[in-house]
Amino acid sequence: MKIAGPGGLLTSSFIPKIKRQKHYLPAVVANHSSNEGMLIDFGTILSGHFLCDIAADYLGQVAFMYAEELNADGTISFDSSISGTYGVTDEAHGINAGDPIIQKDVIKKTEQEIFQFENQFCYHSFRYVLVKTEPDTGSFEELLSNVRAYSLHTDLASVSKFHSSSDELNRLWEAAQNTRLNNIHSYFEDCTRERFGYGGDIVALIDSQLYSHDMHKLLKKVFMDFAYDQTPAGGIPQTAPYVGIMTNGTSNGAGSLGWQLVFPVLASRIGQYYQDTAFVQEHLPELLKHLEYLLAFDFDYIRYCCLGDWGSVDAGIQNRRIVSPDQEFCSASMYLILLEEYKALFAAHNVSETMMETLELRIVEARSAIIDLFRNEDGSFSSGTQSSTIFALKAGLHRNEAEKHQLERNLIERIQKEDGVFRFGIFGMSWAYTILSELGEDDLICNWLSRRQEPNYLSMLTNGNQTLSEYFPLQSGTNKLQGSLNHAMFSSYTVWMMEKLVGISVKKDCSIQLAPYFATDLTEMNGSLLTAQGEIEAQWVRTDANNFMYSVTLPESMDYDFRLGYAYRIINKEITASGDGRETIKLSLQVADPIEAVRWGNA
Repeated sequence: MKIAGPGGLLTSSFIPKIKRQKHYLPAVVANHSSNEGMLIDFGTILSGHFLCDIAADYLGQVAFMYAEELNADGTISFDSSISGTYGVTDEAHGINAGDPIIQKDVIKKTEQEIFQFENQFCYHSFRYVLVKTEPDTGSFEELLSNVRAYSLHTDLASVSKFHSSSDELNRLWEAAQNTRLNNIHSYFEDCTRERFGYGGDIVALIDSQLYSHDMHKLLKKVFMDFAYDQTPAGGIPQTAPYVGIMTNGTSNGAGSLGWQLVFPVLASRIGQYYQDTAFVQEHLPELLKHLEYLLAFDFDYIRYCCLGDWGSVDAGIQNRRIVSPDQEFCSASMYLILLEEYKALFAAHNVSETMMETLELRIVEARSAIIDLFRNEDGSFSSGTQSSTIFALKAGLHRNEAEKHQLERNLIERIQKEDGVFRFGIFGMSWAYTILSELGEDDLICNWLSRRQEPNYLSMLTNGNQTLSEYFPLQSGTNKLQGSLNHAMFSSYTVWMMEKLVGISVKKDCSIQLAPYFATDLTEMNGSLLTAQGEIEAQWVRTDANNFMYSVTLPESMDYDFRLGYAYRIINKEITASGDGRETIKLSLQVADPIEAVRWGNA
């Protein structure tokens, strides 16, 4: 018998390596009778390694069990850190098919010498470590010493900084950074319990990743992962590496449309943000193969092949399966969004005129069909949820400017009607921060991020945790789903924090825009972003209710577009050299009244 080995070409790794990062010491160590062992609390959730020394005179079995949370009675809970059950019975190891898979290390100590335990070939997601021994030990304090932990992730270079006068916003920035890094180990994972490279999660977070760390090499590696697992027909899998998941996929081995969107999106960011068009050109055959695959389906079939706006608080459960709000409409729209992504990508590359004409024709047909199927008389789509409205805007489902403005009004009014809660899933949430900001609705975004009533982001950070959750917690008990407490899929808000609060953004053509938003509740802000053209540092201080001091330091040779808007006027401007070919621009700003604002215009 012959068994085929791995395919592909074995090449040297070119991405940063996985390394231990932050060092953690226990916040609390206590014998816990209800847990029947010693409970170690590190004070926050981390993904990484646990280390300790086991006393020389102890002989027997020591088990370390890892969890992210406790139950209300203080007992340890594994609900958020397990992804399923064993599924098989193993009597020799005392395992039943229905037993949950718990993150656990077991040491059988047989020699009377200090045993230095540390994770080496795996990592865990945990805040709590429950220690159990067999036979029982009289004193856990004498059993273990030098207890510590390290976070662990791919060693990516940071490219940004953020600090404001709001402790809550600072914590949200840090939590987003922590959670994304907790889920990067040579590829982008969805969460620390499943650890799958879901394409949809990558799409939702890619811009926040670019504004956080140098992702150039990792993006190329992840693109190659998806290219390697491309199906013979041209489909892109739900995850890379492919693990068999293809929920609502287009065909055997291929994922759902929103998850296949990862392929052109990765190529777009590699080519545009990192200006690596040579890499995209090299992989043009795989990209064209994917597009040809997508175009081969009848619209009436492929429009169902998606999970819609996954993760929305409005999601329901039908026939024991999660259903996103207006899923049928959002799925059809995702097909159009995918085609539009390819149109934009291929506009910068040598693609045949015939292919571009075919693509344009399918885009026109799909847009017309979706409008005919789902548009209501009031300009809304499907049932008019936040998800359907943001998808309609992203897909350009309007025939004229009047219809576009109606959609924009519908979105804003819907959010206001629903008490300012952003009810989007992972895609809609990511797009909303950009679309609403472009509409001048930064106040709406700021209020959402600082919201205290359920649902909200800040409740994810209770009890000292510095990570984000898979779902927005509802303490009232109305949560339909139990998710991971170390999941980054809703961390896309840091793009808005950089582009509007700090006021630095990199546009699709790599041009730099400086457009700060002076949030009412903030007195100061400072941050920086390292771009391909050099580092930009920006800060502003509110000197009183109507006056600000704004400054930005950047390379003297950098071209940028400064947009102040009509609400402010420049009282004074200074430009000074900062050394090393850099300059600092200082502006004294004053709030302009409506009449003056018309005269001053953009600064």
